[in-house]
Amino acid sequence: MTIASKLRRKTSRTAADNRLDGEASGRFYCLFETGVGWIGFRGEGTSLSRVTMGHLQRNAARQHLCDVDAKGTQPTEADWFPDLRDQFERFAAGEPIAFQGFNLVHARITAFQRQVFQATSALTYGATASYREIAERISRPKAARAVGNALGTNRFPILIPCHRVLASGGQIGGFTAPQGVRLKEKLLQIERAGLIKKS
Repeated sequence: MTIASKLRRKTSRTAADNRLDGEASGRFYCLFETGVGWIGFRGEGTSLSRVTMGHLQRNAARQHLCDVDAKGTQPTEADWFPDLRDQFERFAAGEPIAFQGFNLVHARITAFQRQVFQATSALTYGATASYREIAERISRPKAARAVGNALGTNRFPILIPCHRVLASGGQIGGFTAPQGVRLKEKLLQIERAGLIKKS
């Protein structure tokens, strides 16, 4: 599948878009083990300040959530957003999931990053696009490399599905996450299998 067939034309803000009006305090965090490694997220209410995934050890996932960008009091571990945890667990188990019901909060983000994240968020489950196609989608056809760099700063993997963005010619490209490209390939395999089950 390509961006031409699966990329939604709507680019207005959705639940998976980024807010620019502050930062979630990260008062709580949640960690859980899945078939793709440890996943965790941090924030409060339905607002998230960070997601981490693919860690092979619980302590590594916790460190990434709690030590990166730590300001003052450390967040408290709690199952404070069970609906989102359930969505992640179902996704990792191979169920086609359209994540919903949350806000992603960025304190610092450029206009270019926001455009890239919005276009990437429009890729539906099982769809893929190239860095060049994302660049074309945001009317920056020569910015494929910059698109890759922007996705490398993504604080919300899966929710902003950068694993669905590939290099030219269908090559896997890079992936800034524990397990690297191996994890990206596994996520794409999960989605391909999920589509077969759904059909």
